[in-house]
Amino acid sequence: MKVLYSLSLLLMFIVPMISTSGQSVEKHPRVIEVEQKLVKEASAFFERRLPGVAFTVTVDIDPLRRMTGYTYTEDEELPYFEVNGEEIKDEWDNPDLSVYQLIKRIKSAKVEVVLPDSVNKDEMDEIKNVLLLSIGLVPARDEVRFNQKKWHDTGRNSTSVFQKEHYVYGGMLVLFLLAFFFILKATLPAAGSKADVSKKVFASTKSELGTTSSPSASFSDGFRKMSQSISPTSMKADLKFRDPVKFKEIAQNKINELVKDSLFPNLRDMIDMYKIAKSDPGSLGALIYEFSVEHQQRIFSRGRGKTWYEVFSSHGNLDDTSLQLLDKMLRMRKPDANKSWSELLVQIWRLDSRASEFFPELEMKESMAILSKMPKSISIPIARKIYPGSWGSLIANDGTNHKIDDRRIEMILMRALSLMPYLDMDSLKEYSREIDLLEYLRAAPIDEERDIYVTLPKGSYMFEFRPPFYQVFEGSAETKKELITGFSLHEWALMLFNTPRKMRSKIEICFDDKSKYLLSHYMKEINDTGIDVVLQNELREKVAALSKKLQMSTLSLVDDTVLSAINPSEGSDEKAAA
Repeated sequence: MKVLYSLSLLLMFIVPMISTSGQSVEKHPRVIEVEQKLVKEASAFFERRLPGVAFTVTVDIDPLRRMTGYTYTEDEELPYFEVNGEEIKDEWDNPDLSVYQLIKRIKSAKVEVVLPDSVNKDEMDEIKNVLLLSIGLVPARDEVRFNQKKWHDTGRNSTSVFQKEHYVYGGMLVLFLLAFFFILKATLPAAGSKADVSKKVFASTKSELGTTSSPSASFSDGFRKMSQSISPTSMKADLKFRDPVKFKEIAQNKINELVKDSLFPNLRDMIDMYKIAKSDPGSLGALIYEFSVEHQQRIFSRGRGKTWYEVFSSHGNLDDTSLQLLDKMLRMRKPDANKSWSELLVQIWRLDSRASEFFPELEMKESMAILSKMPKSISIPIARKIYPGSWGSLIANDGTNHKIDDRRIEMILMRALSLMPYLDMDSLKEYSREIDLLEYLRAAPIDEERDIYVTLPKGSYMFEFRPPFYQVFEGSAETKKELITGFSLHEWALMLFNTPRKMRSKIEICFDDKSKYLLSHYMKEINDTGIDVVLQNELREKVAALSKKLQMSTLSLVDDTVLSAINPSEGSDEKAAA
């Protein structure tokens, strides 16, 4: 009894000390999620900026909460609202909102960074100016604090001063276990009675389990099962060690071998990189960063679409996906006829949907010669649209015997580049500056979106990154009717949700009575079940890009008609020359 009493007293002192060390102020789960996201991005920033230097980062945010109890007034005009509906909920309580949208609902944020004293003041001042922008915070509102400590080791495995308390509690736990061991040893029977005690214990256990096996056999079977459960194979499957330095060395060796090919990047390289860009832009961005500046510019200029800008603006790390991509590109080195031919194939891939405007200007033999070298997933849809009665030759012959001379290849390449020039590095800088505005536009109301686009200069790249959605309502009747056929009623209900009634009526007028009824029904369902903001933004950007394309093609058709009316003889001469 004395032993149990002493153990209970010891536990009464030790357990509260261990439990109080893990106590923390309770926060909203979404607030903790945003803080963890910011800590992750800040850690990635320090790993790139100060490689090999130990650090700790903590983020504490003060959320901006919305007051509830909103009441509806009769004078207020809303797109769809039920007077007896639910009151407005706070964004932090909405599980459908993403972390990036919640970052905009921050009242203030404090970032505390602990660095070794080997980092000088100039570096910390430079980091302080860049850190907040890189993780999406506002310098004028949020705060960064640096604290320098004397750490003996500046490597990744250095011990932070914040870890000392864990060693203290660990030492106390070890002392407790040692004391418990000696107390048990003192209370056990003498050596002469140990055998009797063990026999009694084993006999009682044996009768309860209903087994007749010997103690040695039971122990050997248990040890064998335990050793099988922790075999090297299972340990390899559960543990994967990652060495960033080793990853960089392997990647550099493969890159040095890859850039020996003067045709890099060819068509297959661009397609493989584009597939990774859509699924993991951070991984591809980290890989491209390992190339020389010259090759980085070359790869960027031959990209296409907004995805390519996201790749060069994302922050990621080298991983298995990066190395597998390098291996794939090294294995598929098939030199083309010449550099101009390789560039032409890449440019045709960059044209994407505009390829249907390009190929009718060529002879059918030239078009088939080019399309035969493209992947079938690209060439067949283009051929079916341009040559509906002859596209089967791409499958039947799997190529063509027609050869295009080098001079003609260069002329075709220049024509393709006139339709879609190479991407300019200045546009990437503009995208980096406007990325915050781009995120804001995706969540801004239509009225605010229109005011922002009107304020932007005419040459702003924002019109290329994200065509304005409000211009869909201002298009011609023919353009609107063509847009309506390209999307379902449920998609239109999602796109028109939370838009002013006057603007929405400009699209609804193109629907018949039955479609209008279904459209209203779908909008009521969205109001009851909740809106998918991410999908809404994606659909709005798609219809805005399609509207811009249709308007440009209409303007081009009008210009051609005007030119032919002014000077019909020149138009006939050009056709004869073609």
